Amino acid sequence: MRYLLVLTYGRIHGVPPADEWEADDVRAHAAYQEDLAAELRGRGELVETQAVAGPDGALVVTGDGANPPVLRDGALTEPALAGYWLVEVASEDRALEIAGRVSAAPGPRGEALQQPVEVRAVVGPRPQ
Repeated sequence: MRYLLVLTYGRIHGVPPADEWEADDVRAHAAYQEDLAAELRGRGELVETQAVAGPDGALVVTGDGANPPVLRDGALTEPALAGYWLVEVASEDRALEIAGRVSAAPGPRGEALQQPVEVRAVVGPRPQ
């Protein structure tokens, strides 16, 4: 089964925005993410993980198929998407376990962020 683990730019209680972290904290956070991704790849569970640029540069596009599309600045939802992990695992329990590890990535002073991670089953067909 495939699951999408979704992270957003919403505030985390007691944690400053990442652009205010010390450089060592940013490096430790990135290393944790990279190590977890490498572990999951090695287990054959990681399909893809990506960080997404902040919502300030987002454009929302709507179209009717007949006229030029209409563009609007800003993210579609609040809080805005920050990134995702797409995993393929044997069970929902395993997806939840991985989400817990993603949530525990270190932040300032090496403390676990406890960032909320939304877990959603992917119901579409698998890519060929």
